[in-house]
Amino acid sequence: MDEKNNEVILPAQNEPGVTAAPAAERLSDADMLSLERANNKRQLALSNAKAATSEAEAAELTYKTLILQLFLKHGLTQEDVINPDGTIRRGAKVG
Repeated sequence: MDEKNNEVILPAQNEPGVTAAPAAERLSDADMLSLERANNKRQLALSNAKAATSEAEAAELTYKTLILQLFLKHGLTQEDVINPDGTIRRGAKVG
């Protein structure tokens, strides 16, 4: 390394026993653009999936909170059931 200007000095190619490093291959600009676009699309899909999961969890918590409020409002216990049609069965054994 040349101390004065911090440049790397490569050995001459015609020195015996010295081989030049092969040039690094690169993707074309079009291929890079396609790769970046696919990665961005993947990241967006993952973000949308996380948002959908969060929305589903929030909806589930809202549903359970409402069920709890209805149980408290109507004085229901663990043995009571609220049917999907809105009727209440008291003392029903679940299972």
